[in-house]
Amino acid sequence: MYCTKEKMEDGTVKRTIGFVGYWLSNFFIMPFFIDGVKFNCVEQFFHWKKAVHFGDEETADLILAEENPKEQKKLGRAVKNFNPKIWEDISYDVMLQGLYAKFSVEGMKYVLLDTGDAFIREDAPYDEFWGTGLSCDEALKGEKVARGKNNLGKALMETRRKIREEMGLA
Repeated sequence: MYCTKEKMEDGTVKRTIGFVGYWLSNFFIMPFFIDGVKFNCVEQFFHWKKAVHFGDEETADLILAEENPKEQKKLGRAVKNFNPKIWEDISYDVMLQGLYAKFSVEGMKYVLLDTGDAFIREDAPYDEFWGTGLSCDEALKGEKVARGKNNLGKALMETRRKIREEMGLA
């Protein structure tokens, strides 16, 4: 994770937080509960929810039993009856649900709030949906324009805004 300050065209300075891992990552182990089900990280919740949505209870159970986020992701990529178009339409809301649960854990909400008004982006060179499509080095150099949607960064900022509002800090 790294933090930069970028000077905008209007002369203002915007703080940016770029990340690939650490506590902003979906792989970060931070247990939380949703509807009475315990998840060890957002990655587990996300892929479990995918399996459940497409009726693959067997894979859902395997994901829930798996402790390792990388293995959870691998299992999630093997969900039966998966339809990428349907999942793309709902996956952002699923991500918001998981992030909100993770960052509602008492210690975590303040970590997220400490990012202030910084623009958050996931610098993942091979992910243009959740990430920027840039590596950390490429993002820091500023020589390439992000080609990804940065949906994870957007979801994190939206989660931060929601928690702020609930705490009366907005």
